[in-house]
Amino acid sequence: MRLRQPYIDLIGIWKGFGYPDRRNFQWDSKARIRIWNGNNCHFVVFSDLDEPDSGTSITNSSENLATFIRRDFHLDGTILWFEHYPRHNTPECIRQANHWQEEVSLVTYTWDGQKYLSPRWVYIKREAAETMIDASLEMEGYRSLSSHYFSCPVLI
Repeated sequence: MRLRQPYIDLIGIWKGFGYPDRRNFQWDSKARIRIWNGNNCHFVVFSDLDEPDSGTSITNSSENLATFIRRDFHLDGTILWFEHYPRHNTPECIRQANHWQEEVSLVTYTWDGQKYLSPRWVYIKREAAETMIDASLEMEGYRSLSSHYFSCPVLI
């Protein structure tokens, strides 16, 4: 049984469908954000809520989310980033019909000194991610988490 808890566990809300420095065509988007301290690194997991109307996907917002999280939570040093699509709220018949299953990806970015760019995804097994983080990626209790609003910085 894994008992390690993240030091940050919240619902992140951001303006999706755009870039941090452009305010066109954006709407509220949300995901579960969890951060753990590791040995000389941070582990960050963006989990899709698997709910209707949750906005822009974590994949389409990946580099923006990473930039917001690094800035708002003052992360530095090595950061391992994960995207998690739990599919916990999708009915079994729909998952089977669409061949959907839980997905976890390790994501790497290029950091330009102000923001993350060029995300690259490597699919991994959930168990591998849980072993790396030494924690569970279960989604229980997410509906009772507090929210954090990521603001859109003006980049010059």
